[in-house]
Amino acid sequence: MDTSGSLGNDLVSLKDRSNLRAFHNKRYLNKVFTEQEIALANGKSNPLSTFARLWSCKESAYKVMRKQGLRIGFNPSSFEVTPTSKDWLVAYRGQIVYTTSTVTDAYVHTIASSNPHILRSTHTKIEYTNSRKPSTISEIGKKK
Repeated sequence: MDTSGSLGNDLVSLKDRSNLRAFHNKRYLNKVFTEQEIALANGKSNPLSTFARLWSCKESAYKVMRKQGLRIGFNPSSFEVTPTSKDWLVAYRGQIVYTTSTVTDAYVHTIASSNPHILRSTHTKIEYTNSRKPSTISEIGKKK
C-alpha cells in the first residue's frame, strides 16, 4: 500500500471549555509541549490559538505516522513542532510531517502529510453538527 499520500487531520474547538482550561493549565502544558513550543505560544498575541495549533499539528502528524504503519504511542512532547513562514513541520524520531492549519476565532483545523504537495491539493470543509461542534471533511485532489 502506498502511504506517501496519507493524510491526518485534527480540529480543535476554541469555544470548548475543556480546551480552554487545558491550555491554561501549566502542568498540562509542560507535559504536552516542549519548552520551545511553550515559549513560542506565550510570545504570541493569542497564546490560546497557538497552543491549539501546536496540539492540532502534533495530533494530525501522529495520525499520518500511524497510517504509514509506525507502531507508536502518542506522547505529545515527543512530537516537535517547528513553525516555518507558512506551514509548520512536525518531527518525530527522524520522520518529518508537513502541516497546514486554518485558524479562526472558533477553531483550529490542521491537515498533515509526509508529502507537502498533497497539502496543496486537499480540500477541507468544516461543518457544524447538531451538537454545535465543528467536524471536518477532507478530500485529496480538489482545490480549495
